[in-house]
Amino acid sequence: MLKTFLFCRLFFIILFCCSLVSDAFANFSDEGIGNDTVSSNNEKLRSSNKYIFGGGFGLQFGSVTSISISPMIGYKVKPNWFIAFQPSYTYYKESKSYAPDNSISIWGFSVLSRIFVYRGVFLHTSYEKYIWEDINGVQQAPNSVILGGGYCHYVNHKVGFTFMVGYDVLQEPNSYHKKTLIYQVGITTGF
Repeated sequence: MLKTFLFCRLFFIILFCCSLVSDAFANFSDEGIGNDTVSSNNEKLRSSNKYIFGGGFGLQFGSVTSISISPMIGYKVKPNWFIAFQPSYTYYKESKSYAPDNSISIWGFSVLSRIFVYRGVFLHTSYEKYIWEDINGVQQAPNSVILGGGYCHYVNHKVGFTFMVGYDVLQEPNSYHKKTLIYQVGITTGF
């Protein structure tokens, strides 16, 4: 419990540091997220592009079936920095010829922050919580603090494809990420 508390504090310290860095980059360049340039003469455009929508989904079929969805809604704190909330659901089923099928439902959420440091390249930090029941009926609910970075390729001024790599620095027992790099691909839309 103390370890979780300390890493939650670390998460908010990192979030604060991101805000300081975003001030420096906001003064350095007037470019927003990706290649989206915001004109100082157009305050209406600046205020109308405050919300971010996106998320991810995954499908896998075969001896292991996995279906996941994770919508995201966020808010641009500054042109190059946003915070977001991302609920998620994953259905996982493993079929074996020599044993009964095992299936679980994994519910979770993530509170995340991304700061774009140069033309689509971003730093990422997030706090994640997943809840599921293991095959013995015991509820699991590990915490994760993900640190990483990635790239968002914008196809126009509102839609972009995102690729990110991160690592869970907490590594709690029964962690959802289990000492591996985390790869995420998604779509982001700003309105």
